[in-house]
Amino acid sequence: MAFDMFFSIAAMVAGVLILITHQTWIDAVVGLGIGVGLLYAAFGIVRQATTIFLEGVPRDVDIKEVRSAIRSHPGVAKLSKLYVWAIDSDDYAACCIISPSNNGHRQTEATRKELEVILKDLGFNLVIIEIR
Repeated sequence: MAFDMFFSIAAMVAGVLILITHQTWIDAVVGLGIGVGLLYAAFGIVRQATTIFLEGVPRDVDIKEVRSAIRSHPGVAKLSKLYVWAIDSDDYAACCIISPSNNGHRQTEATRKELEVILKDLGFNLVIIEIR
């Protein structure tokens, strides 16, 4: 939206300058600048869409931090698998397989719930934790 506003203002300023100076080349220069700006914005959108379609790790997610947060929990003995992907531009998903450090069902369920809260605090909207 900021690009749209900037481009609109640039077009209006160019129009006023052309009316005042009668220099029509201003239109070409501003049009070229707007075209370059649109290409820049389009590549950003394509990059983000490609990450979503290929279920890649979102750019603002530090996978090492996520892995460390799970492994450092006292109820986790082993982290077997960790999958992180973008569902859309604002929704992220995490799926992991853990081995609990305790064998009690209540403790294991408490660990799962605590990990779910930790991962949601890290920005994940969908959290799936499998216990093995």
